[in-house]
Amino acid sequence: MQMYYRLLSLIVLATLIAGCPEPAEPLRPVEGTHLIMPLKVGNRWIGTWTLHNDDGSIILAIPDTLTIIAEEKVGDETGFQGSDGAFYLNRADGLWVRSGETGDSLVLQAKYPAAVGETFSAEQVTTLLPEGPAGPTDVTIAMAVLDTARRVSTEAGIYRCYLYQPRILDHPDISLAGRLRRKYYAPDVGPVRIDWPDGSQRWELVSATIR
Repeated sequence: MQMYYRLLSLIVLATLIAGCPEPAEPLRPVEGTHLIMPLKVGNRWIGTWTLHNDDGSIILAIPDTLTIIAEEKVGDETGFQGSDGAFYLNRADGLWVRSGETGDSLVLQAKYPAAVGETFSAEQVTTLLPEGPAGPTDVTIAMAVLDTARRVSTEAGIYRCYLYQPRILDHPDISLAGRLRRKYYAPDVGPVRIDWPDGSQRWELVSATIR
């Protein structure tokens, strides 16, 4: 009788295990690349942009794909053209990008490797500051490394990401944390998520092809 109950318990346990969904696995990166965004013709990141109501419900979902379409030599360096019109280049200090968003200048977009608290790509801008001086103000804004192992779960998998967000350097009493988008990159995979802290917008990786 004891043997019967023991066997029954094993059958029930096996049934429960078989019925549990397996956790999502991250995309397997190319071994030994050690880049924040692997660049090669044919690499593709398929994602979705979503716009949200105040309650978090989705208003609109737009498919969005970035494909590396061409290789381009710049001096003794090799960069790549993206289907979004941007130029991408990996250097020893991370991912550099030139696009309309960067004013057609080559800018360090994702420092890698990096430590939490590091800042990079500082620039002076004139802007209106919330809770700051009246009228336009000259400020220095830089990208900051907020985390190097942030767990991010997406349809494509679960990743440990570097988290970047702009920060005002010369007005430490004024925070733009709720107004400027955060970017999440998984080493050897690339962009995984871009979002606005107020929850209004998000881009998230759905699948990727990494060569």
